[in-house]
Amino acid sequence: MNFESPAEFWENPAHDADWEQVLVLRSAVDKLIRFGEQVGVSRQEMVMLSDSGTTVRGLLYCLVSQSSPMN
Repeated sequence: MNFESPAEFWENPAHDADWEQVLVLRSAVDKLIRFGEQVGVSRQEMVMLSDSGTTVRGLLYCLVSQSSPMN
């Protein structure tokens, strides 16, 4: 194995399925960020919530509650 010049993740055909999962995850994160920004929660605030231990489900609940007309 050559550790001096490692292949990029996407250059290894064994990782094709993993790469597809990365793309799907990236799309989901982008949508989550856009939704957060639409309801007034910045990227930094979402990162802080995530760093504090909030789960994705908890983050979604928070964003939905921000968009609720009852709020």
